[in-house]
Formats: sequence, structure tokens, C-alpha cells
Amino acid sequence: MTSQELYTTANDIAEDTIPETLFYRLLNVAKNKREDSRLWEFLKKMDSSKTASVGDTWATSKALPTDFRRDYKMLVGTDIEYFPVPFEQRIVYKDAARRYALDLANSVYYLTGSVSAAKTIYLFYIKTSPEFAVATKESEICVWPDRFQPLLAFDVAAMFQGGVDYDDISARMSPFNRQMAKELEASMIQWNTDLQLRAMNNSFAGHGEAAADLGLM
Repeated sequence: MTSQELYTTANDIAEDTIPETLFYRLLNVAKNKREDSRLWEFLKKMDSSKTASVGDTWATSKALPTDFRRDYKMLVGTDIEYFPVPFEQRIVYKDAARRYALDLANSVYYLTGSVSAAKTIYLFYIKTSPEFAVATKESEICVWPDRFQPLLAFDVAAMFQGGVDYDDISARMSPFNRQMAKELEASMIQWNTDLQLRAMNNSFAGHGEAAADLGLM
């Protein structure tokens, strides 16, 4: 759906006309809140544009992808996993092997230790999706799976009815729309969990980050 179609859907749900500028502000709030809630499979991405070089030090920065939301996993070369450390402990770990630290303020990251030969850095991360705006309403397509996109329209309608357009009728409709959003969210979470389980050969006996994603750790 385009953001214009989401706008139409939200107005139909609310049985009202939501001011257009306000709608896009609420839509971005709803989108970012939902996307921040877990490691969605459809937002996972890999960046392999950076290289760990022999001359690099703990102070050598590598630019984060422009659509970076949060890190998920890192490999240097095809078989050596690096593990995150807090930014404020980067100096403590500067000579340690297989560690990296994020500098979010400057949109870069640093590797600690050294490598014996140049190797590609594979950064697996959760991406940000484009912000919706009035100017792109006819062309900006929601990156969510089509069947779950109405969730955002229910979110916006509930926020509008429960706050901005509050009256007796809206007060009765808002909880219903929040419940519909909750049911859609539950379906979306189940779909995401099924994908993660399938990636572990349908086993709950996972470990590390995969298990953590599913609440097993």
C-alpha cells in the first residue's frame, strides 16, 4: 500500500477525516514504534561494503549503513564472528580480538585487535524504513508485508480517536481499533516467529542470538 492508501484506510476506520499532516506524523510514530519492538525478518539486511585491513587499529572507523537501526551480527571474513562491546569500553578492548563497538553519535563502528590479511566485513543489521511524508504519498510504498499494513492504519485511527478527536463516539471506537491492531500484531509476531524457527530447522533448541530473538534466553 502507498501512504495515500494507508491514509484512506485510516480515515475509513476512524469514520472521520484525519488532518493530512497530522496523519503522516502519527503514521511515522506508529511505524517506528512497531519496528523497534523486535527483530523483524523483513527488516534484516547485510552490509558487505567495508573491509578490515592489515593496517587498521582500534581507532580506525568504518561507516555504518545510512539505513542502520541496530546491529544484529558481524562476521569478518566468512567464518570469524565478532562480538559487540560497549562504546565506552572500546579502549579497554582495543587489543582484544574479535570485538567491535558502535559509535552511534557519529554513525561509525570500530573493530578491535588486528587481522593478518584484508577481509570483508559482513555486518548484519536491522534497517530503518523510509519515513512517510505528504510529498511522497502517491509513491512511497510501505515495506511491510501487504497483509499486515492495515495494522498501521488501525494504530493511527486509535491514536487520533483516543486523543486528538476525543469525544463520546471516538472514545468507544478507539479501544476497538486498538484491539484490532493487537490481533493483527499477534498474527504478525507469529509469522515472524515461524520464519525464525524455520531458519533453525523448526527447532526450539537454538542458542545465542537466534534463541534470544524468540525469548529463549
